[in-house]
Amino acid sequence: MLHLAHGEVFMLGAYVGLVAATYFSGNILLAIVAAMLFTGALGLLIERVAFRPLRGAHHLAPLATTVAAGIVMQETARWYFGAEQQGFPSTITAEIWELGPLRVSSVQAFIVASALVLMGLVVMLLGGLGNVTGAMVGKLVLGIQVPDSPRQGARRSPAQDLRVRAGCGPR
Repeated sequence: MLHLAHGEVFMLGAYVGLVAATYFSGNILLAIVAAMLFTGALGLLIERVAFRPLRGAHHLAPLATTVAAGIVMQETARWYFGAEQQGFPSTITAEIWELGPLRVSSVQAFIVASALVLMGLVVMLLGGLGNVTGAMVGKLVLGIQVPDSPRQGARRSPAQDLRVRAGCGPR
């Protein structure tokens, strides 16, 4: 199903992160965890409330539903937080490092380091890179069954197993 409200889910996650960073006195790690938990729960709620009742319906019904869900999320955020831009409290001291002609700030270094750590965690969650090809990792992320050998037959992938346990995947 086509889901067009990803931007709004990310926006609400950012606002939850802003509220958590303010509440926890600028602890950015707790803000990230709160935002991730909230966006995961919101994604499950959208799937349960908006998509699940529309399985088997006309292909434009889920499209219209996600547009409507996006509008509801935008207007809720505008009503609650206002239409003005808001910034996160500065939690990382902004230092500039010069490496020859390259200038790198501590914030940029934090972003790159956290992205590398999160990508490493995704690779570890999907079983490492040993004999797994890029196509197999992509299929695992999508929840498509990938047998270990042609004779083994189809079985649930780890991503699909996680979806079933969360209650939003095929049984």
